[in-house]
Amino acid sequence: SESDIAMPTQIRREPRDIGCCLIFFVLVSASCGALFYAYQKGNPQGFLGIQDSDGQSCGVDIAVKTQPYLYICPDQQDEFSSSATTVCVDICPASGVTSFCAKGYPSKVAASLVCIPYFDSITWQKLEASSFRFMVAISAFANNVSHSWILLLVVTPVLSFGLSLVFLRSMRMSARFVFWPSLATVVFGFVAVAIYSLQKHFSNGSGSDLLYGIVGLSIAVLALFVTFVSRRSIARSFFFLEASGECLTDSLPMMLQPVFECFKKVVLALIFLFGVASLLSCKDRMSTYLLYSMAFFVLLVFVWLAECMGTLSRFVMGYLSQEWFFSTYDSTQNHKLIPTWNIAEAYRTALQYHWGSLCFGAMANMLLKPVRLVLRLIMLLTKSCGISSVKRFYKRIVPFGDSAYLAIAMEGHRYLDACREAAEILGNESVQEITWLDDILIEVQILGSFAISFWVTCGVWICMATLPSFNDPYSSSYLDDKEIVLATAFLASQLCIWPFMECIGQVADALLFSYRAGSGGYLGIAAMVSERTGLFQMDCVGGPGAFTPFTHHPPKLTQMLVFLNEGQA
Repeated sequence: SESDIAMPTQIRREPRDIGCCLIFFVLVSASCGALFYAYQKGNPQGFLGIQDSDGQSCGVDIAVKTQPYLYICPDQQDEFSSSATTVCVDICPASGVTSFCAKGYPSKVAASLVCIPYFDSITWQKLEASSFRFMVAISAFANNVSHSWILLLVVTPVLSFGLSLVFLRSMRMSARFVFWPSLATVVFGFVAVAIYSLQKHFSNGSGSDLLYGIVGLSIAVLALFVTFVSRRSIARSFFFLEASGECLTDSLPMMLQPVFECFKKVVLALIFLFGVASLLSCKDRMSTYLLYSMAFFVLLVFVWLAECMGTLSRFVMGYLSQEWFFSTYDSTQNHKLIPTWNIAEAYRTALQYHWGSLCFGAMANMLLKPVRLVLRLIMLLTKSCGISSVKRFYKRIVPFGDSAYLAIAMEGHRYLDACREAAEILGNESVQEITWLDDILIEVQILGSFAISFWVTCGVWICMATLPSFNDPYSSSYLDDKEIVLATAFLASQLCIWPFMECIGQVADALLFSYRAGSGGYLGIAAMVSERTGLFQMDCVGGPGAFTPFTHHPPKLTQMLVFLNEGQA
C-alpha cells in the first residue's frame, strides 16, 4: 500500500553504476580535448567574416583586418551578374559615390556585415533577382533580427514563460476549457496565415506565398481531423492533464524546472555551434580521415551528453512528482506539505548518487529510441489486425525508457535493476496505459505549444505596431520586413514553451507510476468514488488492513485515481 512506500527523500542511497560514470567523464574529456585541438589548429573566427572576390575574409584576414564589411559592386550595365566583384570596405557608402567600384549605390550596414541597398529600391530588386539573392536574403533577415533583439530576447521569452505558467494553472482548473480554446486558436491562427499568404500570392504572384497558404490550410485541417479521430481518448486524458497541472502548480520549484531546462538547451546549442565551427575551420589543415573521425566522435559524445541532460530532467521531474504524490495533503490549504526548494535536493541526489545510472540509461535510450519509434509506427499501422509479437517485444523494452528513471528516483537502484523493477510495477496493463497516455498527450502538447506561440506572436506584433522606433524609416531600429520578425518570434517561443509541455507528460507518467507502485503493481477490485464522499479504496493485496483513504490526495489527483480504478474494474 501507499503507506509502505517511502518518499524519495527518505530512501537511503549510494553511488550506482560508477563504471559508466567514469566512462562518460573520460569520453567527454576526450571530446573537449578534440575540440580544443581543432580550435588551436583551425580558425573558428574565420566564420565571422565574409570572403570577397580575392578569397579574403573581411575583418579577419590581416590584409583586410580593418575592413569588416562586404560591398557588392555592379557591372558597367549597373547589373549584378555572376561575375560581379565583391570588396571588403571599412564603411558602407551612404551615397552612390565609391572609390572601389566603377558604379556604386547608397547602402547601409546589415547585421551580416554586408552592405545592402535600401529596402524596396531598384538596386534591392536587382540584387534579389541576381545570383546574390541568397546573401541579400540572409543579410535582410539578420538585419531585422538584430534590430528586433529586444522583442526576440526579452519580450518573447517573458511572454512564453508567463503564458506557459498560465496554461499550466488553467490546466489545473479545467483541462477541457483549456484544450478546446487551444484547438480553436491553432485552427484560426493557421487559417489566418493561409488567407494572408494567399492574398499576397494573388497580388504579387509569389510562389512561396502560395506554398505558405497551402501549408497553413493543411495544418488547420490536419489539426481538426486528428482531434476528431482522437476525441474520446483526448476526453479521457483530461483527468491526467488536470492532475499534472495540479502537481506542477502546487510547488514553485516544479514550475521553474522547465525554465532551467530551456537554459540548458541553449547552452548545449552554443556548445554544438562552437564545436561545428572549430571542426569546419580545420578542413584544410588536417587529413580528411582524421577530420571525419574527430567529427564522428564529437557528434556521438554530444548526442550522449544531450540525452544525459534529458534523463537528468526526467529524473528530477519524476523525483519531485513522487515526492508530491506520497506527501501529506493539507485540505485546509489545498496543497501538499512538501519542502519549498526540494528541486535542489533532487539535483543533488541525481548528481551525487545516480549520475552513472542516468548515463547508462541515456546510452540505452539513445540506442532503443529508434527501435521504439519503428515499433510504435508498426503498431499504429496494424492496429486493426494486431501483431502480437511486435506488441510483446515493445512491452519488454518500454521499462528501459522513462519508467526506469522513475524507479531509480523511487528506490535508488542501479539502472538494470530499476528496469526490472519498473517492469514488475507496471505489468502489461500499465504499459498499455503509459503507451496510450504518451500517444494522446503528444497531441495535446503540440496543440498547446502552438496556441501559446500564436498568442506570443500577437504580443510581439502589438509591440511592433505601437513602438514608433520599429516603424520610423530613419530609426536605427526600423524593421524592413516585420513578417520575418514574427516568424522568428513564433519559432523562438516554441523553444521556450516546449519544456513546459514536456513536463506535463513527464508528470503524468510519474503520477501513474507512483500509483501503480503504491498498489504493489496490482490493479485491485475497487469501488472508488470521489474524495468528497469520504469513502475508501480497498486494495485486494493487503485485505481489509490496506484501506487507503483518498482524502489525503488533492481533488484533481483523486479524480485521476478514481478514473484509473473505474476504468480497470
